[in-house]
Amino acid sequence: MKHLSLLPAVGLLAASVAAQDDGDVLAGPRTHYERVERELRARSVAHLDAATRAARAAVLDELHAYRIAERFGVNLDFPGMNMPYFVDAGGRRCAVAWLLDRTGRPELTLDVATAANHVWVAELEGDPRLAAWLAAHGLTLWEAARIQAPSIGGGGSWRGEPGRSGGPAQPPTVPRTLPEDVTIPSLEMPTPWSAVEPVPAGPRGGTSGAGAGGGAAGGRPVPAAPRPAAGPTTPAGGVPLGELLAAETWQEWWRFNRAFHLDETNARVRRLRGLDPVAGPVTGGDDSISLAPAPFGPAERDAARELLRAALQHDDAAVRAAAVVALGRIATAADLEPMLALLDDPNRGVRNEAILALGAAGRHARAVLALSRLALDGSLAGDGAPQVSAFVRPVAIVALGLARRVGAPAVHDGLVRALVDRTGGEEGERIATAALLYAELSGAAGFEDLRAGLLRDQDRGIALRSRAVLDVDFADRAARRPVLEALAGRELTLRRSAAFALGRSHEDLALPSLMTGFELEKELFTRATMLLAIGMHDGKPARDFLLEQLGDGRKPLRAWAALALGIWNRETGDPLVAERVRAAWADEKNRDQADAYLLAMGLGRDAAALDLLLDVVAHGGSSLSRATAAEALALIGRPEVAEALRTQLGSDSCPYARAVAAEVLGYLGDPADAGRIVAGLRAATTPLERARVATALGRLGGRAAWRALRGELDRDDLTARERGALLAALGLVLDEDPSRRLAELGRAADFTVFPDWLLAIVSSTL
Repeated sequence: MKHLSLLPAVGLLAASVAAQDDGDVLAGPRTHYERVERELRARSVAHLDAATRAARAAVLDELHAYRIAERFGVNLDFPGMNMPYFVDAGGRRCAVAWLLDRTGRPELTLDVATAANHVWVAELEGDPRLAAWLAAHGLTLWEAARIQAPSIGGGGSWRGEPGRSGGPAQPPTVPRTLPEDVTIPSLEMPTPWSAVEPVPAGPRGGTSGAGAGGGAAGGRPVPAAPRPAAGPTTPAGGVPLGELLAAETWQEWWRFNRAFHLDETNARVRRLRGLDPVAGPVTGGDDSISLAPAPFGPAERDAARELLRAALQHDDAAVRAAAVVALGRIATAADLEPMLALLDDPNRGVRNEAILALGAAGRHARAVLALSRLALDGSLAGDGAPQVSAFVRPVAIVALGLARRVGAPAVHDGLVRALVDRTGGEEGERIATAALLYAELSGAAGFEDLRAGLLRDQDRGIALRSRAVLDVDFADRAARRPVLEALAGRELTLRRSAAFALGRSHEDLALPSLMTGFELEKELFTRATMLLAIGMHDGKPARDFLLEQLGDGRKPLRAWAALALGIWNRETGDPLVAERVRAAWADEKNRDQADAYLLAMGLGRDAAALDLLLDVVAHGGSSLSRATAAEALALIGRPEVAEALRTQLGSDSCPYARAVAAEVLGYLGDPADAGRIVAGLRAATTPLERARVATALGRLGGRAAWRALRGELDRDDLTARERGALLAALGLVLDEDPSRRLAELGRAADFTVFPDWLLAIVSSTL
């Protein structure tokens, strides 16, 4: 298969699929109420007394009558929005109001309609009269929220119009290359190898990696991929276009979520091996590992810092960029001066890396002070001096958030808020976005009103408003309406971000809105995000809903349902879910889609899938399938899979699959694999493969990896890309917390609207 960058596929989903379901305007509510009635009748009522069970049965009979009568409310006031009406202009009731009327509480219907006619039931939590009625009829507020659906009509409700009313959504505009000013190195290399053009090494100040549009030291190149031409929905190969694009898009989603999930495995392994300085070694049980290496001593750290400081003077920008990041991880106060000197580097990418590295060194007051000056003025030289880079101020604000994460005090929260208030225009959009990222990284309190204000401000850019909704606290009843309005609104990316916000909240009352939102939504990728968000909720309702989509949902969405079930099952370990995902994989005819099921097995930690995954690693027909199976094994995190991965590292014909095998061995953390990874490094056939394998040594950690890296760095035949990758890995080995903190900013978010500079930041190894 072609390993191309897949972001353009996301935009085509709206154009290729949305119009397929326009049909009968009543089909949506019919399907919703039929499914809800079925769900509620299937729920256990053993906890209710006989009278309450009878009352509940009567209410469900009335819900059935409401569905059959089809006197659904009509939205005449909110074009393109899925807005609820408790009572519409013609007196038609929503389903909950109908049930209140039919059970003798019409006055409650009218009171709600008068006070807040467009209220979502989730907003009525705490209303004593509604609570009493629900209890008397054996219902919960969750069930009432599930019953409620928006009114029909309005130019967009229950219809296949994913964008603004008046026409179909436009494909999202996603930058295909990162400009020199923001290309920040990443060793994780989420782009498949065959899509990548290696970047030649250049002289000091040149365009090798850290400043070139094509990537950096083992970087994250984002090659241009042509947008498929509009045309028939079934290409020549016979695979419906919707299925093809859905297959590609899940891979793009994984690019932005991979680091978070694999770092979770690595953190667990480090705890098991006694490398976690906070949690300490895990002992006892089947997973206990006796090896607990001593921490690195001052002499080893001093030697590493000396090597990294020397590399800051290297002729190649890729080496300088990697060295400053690695030094930031382990910097002492004495290292700050040479790090600050790189703010004057001739390569703008190196300068941006130096800013982020100062954030990693944020336990030192001088680093934080420098970042504050950069956030304020864009330069350390004062007013009127040239700015360090075009994006220096937002990057510095994000770096301050990183500094807070590693121990800097909270005194700069007010500064960040003030910068939002005093900066306008395009720079103001970037500053406000960076402030939200700062709050997310640092966990700073007091940013709730900023999020709410940015979300309400229609003059703000859609990317900024999408970021604002992402972190709204749904547990706060007052904050629920903006999220629910975004989920019901005209803008695709706001609907996606609201869905992720509801998933990230883990609040019980968020789930009914997601389930109903999925039923309303017609745009394929937005529906996929809603499935993933549903998978972030535990409990039987989420599980059963996803299992239904896995078995009977539209074909392009079944792989997404599998991924969502993998997320759902990660901490639950439900054998029924694991079995159903394996069975769906066996039945899937589209091999690109089938790889998503392999990943779902890993996300769900399905130990029963080990033999299946090991077989794919050894005999899979495509390199992407073999690599995906290896990643799934890493997510399961069982030591017995290591031997198959060692074989893959030594014998697979594809550089990409070999590199992933090395990475997985690094994540699994057996010190005995250091020599094998070094052998894989020396046998690598492309610079990018060598960069990724070098990262595996960094993930492996421990003294064996340290010795291997020092030995490789003594070689004279290294390319600049290879040397940069090895230096970055050295920083990972010595860092007590090597998790990719900045990558978390790209997790469970609508990556299609990330600005250039944010794409670069979430690709950083920090």
